[in-house]
Amino acid sequence: PEMAALGACAVLACPLTKDDAAPMGAMVVYASSPDAFPVPTMLLFDELAQDISYGLRSLRTRDELRRATDSLRHAMRVLEAKERINSIFLLEDGDAAYELVLKAILDLMSCELGFFGYIDDDGDFVAPTMTTTVSGPSHESSHNLAQMR
Repeated sequence: PEMAALGACAVLACPLTKDDAAPMGAMVVYASSPDAFPVPTMLLFDELAQDISYGLRSLRTRDELRRATDSLRHAMRVLEAKERINSIFLLEDGDAAYELVLKAILDLMSCELGFFGYIDDDGDFVAPTMTTTVSGPSHESSHNLAQMR
């Protein structure tokens, strides 16, 4: 009724479908002439709707592929960091190992600031390595934590 008030005398609706033919939308066209959609025109619009459906499916597939690729890249970065850290603990001794582990973690996280530590046998927190600054200017008291040991 609303479209008739606007002068629409004919309507053509074509489904937009997923791969399994399940509907994902519709292409709807209105016309002011009651005979605006003869069979050849309807077939043409149906073909157009199929092409649009294919394009939408392609966009979704591309987005899924991009997400999967990003996830794989992240997993590869994590795996490389784990291998790097394992190698450090196998090949390095003392505080040099902690410095290299901190660098590996900061590289993985794309960060510039941090510290790396552990709980010793006495239950004390030991931070053998850290960046020069571990917080922003609003936390003046935590700027230098070099003597946490």
